[in-house]
Amino acid sequence: MSSENPLSDKPENRPPPNPSNETESTKKKGSFSGPNFRSYTTDPKKTPVHYDELTEYIKNNPKDVIAYILMIISLIMILFGSYFEYARYANLIIGLIFGLYFSEELAFLVTNIREFIEEYNLVKALVCGGTILALCLQVPLFFLGVAIITAIRILWPESKNSF
Repeated sequence: MSSENPLSDKPENRPPPNPSNETESTKKKGSFSGPNFRSYTTDPKKTPVHYDELTEYIKNNPKDVIAYILMIISLIMILFGSYFEYARYANLIIGLIFGLYFSEELAFLVTNIREFIEEYNLVKALVCGGTILALCLQVPLFFLGVAIITAIRILWPESKNSF
């Protein structure tokens, strides 16, 4: 009989596998059925990067861009601290940046500490305080930077608009 059998062992005669019909026993171990990340990087229809948008963002947000750059430089200095003489000051720079962006929330927390303790009960407040104290002892320049900026923002509220 020379009629072709659709269930023959030849690969070209087999129907393509249907991934929705696969069961746990038929799936290969380690196979990933998620998105194909290569298609994102090699897609010829991908729109080109517009540097005009990036330069427009830099022109409109120069303070944020400076903060990003300082944060990245400081993090690199912390990671490779043994190679940089002034790496210990990277924590101060990060603390100053953190203080610039979160001083209003920190001032609110400091002025409303009683409500915080009442809302989260004493045990959680003590654990939070102990954690902050431990971090302060490990990274004092970070907390010094945060305290400087927060104090400036509390004492001179009009300085909030400057950054």
